[in-house]
Amino acid sequence: MRNLSLLTVVLVPLALLAAEEQPACEYKLLLRASLFAEPGSGIATVLAAMVSTAKLEGLDFKPTSQGKASKYRTLRYLDTATALLTGRGFVLRHRAEQGAQHGELTLKFSHADLAQVAAAPVEPIPGLGGSVKLELDRCLTTLTPPTFGGKYARSGEAEPLPPPPLFSAAVAVFPSLATLGGADSALSARSVDEEVVTLGKLKLPADSKVQTALALWRKPGTSAVLIGELSFRASGSEGAIEAGDRVLERLGTALANYVVLGCSKTAALP
Repeated sequence: MRNLSLLTVVLVPLALLAAEEQPACEYKLLLRASLFAEPGSGIATVLAAMVSTAKLEGLDFKPTSQGKASKYRTLRYLDTATALLTGRGFVLRHRAEQGAQHGELTLKFSHADLAQVAAAPVEPIPGLGGSVKLELDRCLTTLTPPTFGGKYARSGEAEPLPPPPLFSAAVAVFPSLATLGGADSALSARSVDEEVVTLGKLKLPADSKVQTALALWRKPGTSAVLIGELSFRASGSEGAIEAGDRVLERLGTALANYVVLGCSKTAALP
């Protein structure tokens, strides 16, 4: 029996939100580093699982160039020495193409309560080309029986910017952070190199084709993979989420020997 508690929470309160705030669902399946001891072989295994899952579910899936790598980026997760941000449910992340200093600066707030997340003030100041989105991060919390968990998340993005060295520099981009205090605190970064492999497009009911991707994290300057994440998005419609749940459940079964339970790969940060 599937755990549909989060699905119920998604569908019932949507009438309370503006149309642009209706949460999409970001499906995530975390995968052990051991699967990618030989990265090419690991990518092929994940792609094969995606192909077989789509076939079993009767869904259209079109692979993209046999899993060609499309993006190489450096991610920096920023916080004070006292964890001022993560201690309040916020994540501040800088993402840039490898070798570049300027990139996307994102402030994200996550919580199990949709109303609290929908009201989270994560907007950047005007003029930085920013965007704001609301979504449900959805993952497997057990495999046998398969159960689903996750949190709602609202994030604001600004670019192009260098990583802020001080908390006050982050406040200059996201003014709501001023309520947390810590204006003179330094920000330190936990960094990873990320390779994003585009696997292909999956057609879910009530959705246009959605991109499936595999993210591989590595310690900067090394080749060993720390963790992998297979992900795809679905709209907030009931049909898309029910199909997305079935896809994630089958993928979890197909890759059971390598699954890391949970939604967040930040525990793998060096």
